[in-house]
Amino acid sequence: MFAAQTYQLSGDFFRRDEYHKRFSIAFNEWTHILSEIPEAWWFVDDEQTVPVNFSKQAVYELLKGFESDDFWSWK
Repeated sequence: MFAAQTYQLSGDFFRRDEYHKRFSIAFNEWTHILSEIPEAWWFVDDEQTVPVNFSKQAVYELLKGFESDDFWSWK
């Protein structure tokens, strides 16, 4: 769906620097960002008895990869 955009970004070091700065800012606010997510969003059902299959830590680790050159190589 976004193949053209990811290809452009992976080869554009100026945009990469821009997005690196954005990731850095977001990671400084990671705890606050998570605290702003409504509690109901962490559940599949309205009764909030079935948690979503979503690991905050796994997503954090995946996105933290922005610090590595491999993160930016999608070819």
